[in-house]
Amino acid sequence: MEVSQLKQYVSRMEVLCGAEQLIAAEGKAAGCRLWRMYNGRYNLFVQADKCMDIARLDYRGMTVSFLSKNGMVSPRLCNTPGVYDFVNGFVGGFLFTCGLDNIGAPARRGDRDCVQHGSLSAIPAEHVNVETGEDGGRWFVQLSGQMRWTALFGSHLTLTRKIRLFYDSDELMICDQLCNEGFTPQEYVLMYHYNIGYPALTEKAVYRIDSASHAGFNPKSVAKEARNYEFEAPKPGNPEEVYCHTLRPGAGKKAEFEGERIRIALSFDPEQLPYMTQWNSMASGDYSLGIEPATSSFLPEVKRSVLQPGESKTFRMLFEMSLKD
Repeated sequence: MEVSQLKQYVSRMEVLCGAEQLIAAEGKAAGCRLWRMYNGRYNLFVQADKCMDIARLDYRGMTVSFLSKNGMVSPRLCNTPGVYDFVNGFVGGFLFTCGLDNIGAPARRGDRDCVQHGSLSAIPAEHVNVETGEDGGRWFVQLSGQMRWTALFGSHLTLTRKIRLFYDSDELMICDQLCNEGFTPQEYVLMYHYNIGYPALTEKAVYRIDSASHAGFNPKSVAKEARNYEFEAPKPGNPEEVYCHTLRPGAGKKAEFEGERIRIALSFDPEQLPYMTQWNSMASGDYSLGIEPATSSFLPEVKRSVLQPGESKTFRMLFEMSLKD
């Protein structure tokens, strides 16, 4: 139905598709800004104080995202060694952004100790803005914000994120622009840690990646390398599996997930994000699949990307979801 027709049925279009700001009132997330976005099919919560990451995503009433036992955690508690290390502050959520100094295990970069998966996810957004309107006869809501990765005598990188939904659409669009606003070349790594949990994920789910090659990273995944697409029922203490994929160039869906009740397809440009890490956590209480497109592999021989002064790169990702009959 066209927007002009829809407006005759409702007092305002935000009844059907919009965004509203919330403030967490208690616990480890107390005081944090959240934005709920909705379009009649998706219901998602964006953490404005944590890199505009998506803490929770529901699709047509089904919980899709994995939320760790930590719940939502304020950036004030994160990345404080000995107090709230990565394992204490990792929210999981539908999207956890990794970088710009590190992805993977804690590492030493020059004279800097980098926490696991980097510190970008703990940076609050500024210039947060909600835009609604009509585009091609469809009503949309878009949430945007900017994170600054800066240091005295060091980097000045900005990541501007836009999350867009159209009313009554199965599409979720995420677009990031990374810009070097400094005066010297800057290295970076960037990884998108998307997480699927129960009930979308069960041992009967199947995962497909447009992969040219892949390798297991830890003992269990090496032993199970040829069956990386298979999942298990939850088991206490079940070791995690980590696979490193090099993606096949070309157009098309780069990752497809099929659960018992839901299908999820992720599309993006493999020239911008040529690597994919796959994280299978089949442990009881920590049951999740991580779909993680990245600019670099997190293996030791990783080659870091470089932005020249004034240069920017854009990363666009499109999710399409549908429930099965």
